[in-house]
Amino acid sequence: MIAFNIPVEFQKWHLNKLLTLIRVCNVKSNPPKRRSKREIMKRNAALNAARRSRLNTRGEITKRKKRGYKKWLETYTKRAVAVILAVSLIDLQLSYVLAFMGQVQIAESLSSTIASTVVGVMLGYFLKALFETFFEKKEKSV
Repeated sequence: MIAFNIPVEFQKWHLNKLLTLIRVCNVKSNPPKRRSKREIMKRNAALNAARRSRLNTRGEITKRKKRGYKKWLETYTKRAVAVILAVSLIDLQLSYVLAFMGQVQIAESLSSTIASTVVGVMLGYFLKALFETFFEKKEKSV
């Protein structure tokens, strides 16, 4: 008990309980047994097999695919169209503020410019999307 730094109060425990405590302290005080590389590899293989079965995978490493230029362009054009549309709608509301303030001439020219910009941008985007979809369907069918 003294070698394992077990307090003296524990000597009043039941003998089986005290002997179990001493055995546990003995096991913990011994250095861990060195395993061979073969044992380590066997253990790791078993752990990996258990994880694969639990996660329903084959254990293959999947690499992240790099986004290609085409994917980047699609995302970029969608974002650009969304930003242009949002800014145009805000500017369109500002033309009403100008009309309310008495600047009717400026408000009319501003709203017509904004409307033509919105229609032009959206029409261009819709045509681009239409042609992309058409050619993708054509490539898949070939």
